[in-house]
Amino acid sequence: MMSQSSSSDANSISRRWGPLCNCGRATSVTKAWTNENPGRRFFRCGVHGFINWADEEKPFGWQKVSLLEARDEIRQLKESLKAMKEQMVGLPVSASNDHLKKHEEEKKKLEEEKKKFEAENKKLEEENKKFEAEKKKLEEEKKKHDEEKKKLENEVICANEREKMLRQLIVLSWGCFIVVIAMCLGMGKK
Repeated sequence: MMSQSSSSDANSISRRWGPLCNCGRATSVTKAWTNENPGRRFFRCGVHGFINWADEEKPFGWQKVSLLEARDEIRQLKESLKAMKEQMVGLPVSASNDHLKKHEEEKKKLEEEKKKFEAENKKLEEENKKFEAEKKKLEEEKKKHDEEKKKLENEVICANEREKMLRQLIVLSWGCFIVVIAMCLGMGKK
């Protein structure tokens, strides 16, 4: 049964502990990824390897096929990732340096543009503050003008009423004057 745990790179070790090995060491639960037992858990000693199966049933049918296919696909992906990493290491340093230089230049340009935009933004904020201050002044002036306008309108109304009263007084005075003259003439004829 040692052959089932022989491919240690294909086994996945978990942190659950199992029964003690014959040597007295603790065992861990591990998954086997062999063709016979894909995904089947077993107890593994760090020194002696396979001890006993943790899963009673063997994988079979479509589950077994699916596990084997998944295992093979994972292996292929690991190999292609390893090949890509090797290609990345094999790139000439000058090509990567040129790429880095271009990236750094673009980064500097973007930072300069950012600084320009920030400076413009500050200027616009200052102008906005000035406009807000001017707006407040104009609003205060408008309030003053509105108050003066109301005062003047009230004065005009009062002046119109005084003029009306004066006209009435003049008309009344003339009426009284005519009555007094008429009485004097009427007395003078008698």
